[in-house]
Amino acid sequence: MRLPEFASVWENRHLTYGEIKAVFTVVDINKDNLIDIDEWSNFKKLFSDEYETCDTDGDFVLKIDELEKCL
Repeated sequence: MRLPEFASVWENRHLTYGEIKAVFTVVDINKDNLIDIDEWSNFKKLFSDEYETCDTDGDFVLKIDELEKCL
């Protein structure tokens, strides 16, 4: 997945394009400007899955009560 496709996946999560690009840079471990299945799986497991579990209303914003319940 290249940056434009990655951005389209993340655009509804209240992030700026610059923030999305920064996340892409972190996820792209081997710095080939392409997120492969292993890079995506690792990122999703370590960050995205936990966040989405805590975000019980699915709006991609953690509110205090969601964070308190999650912790």
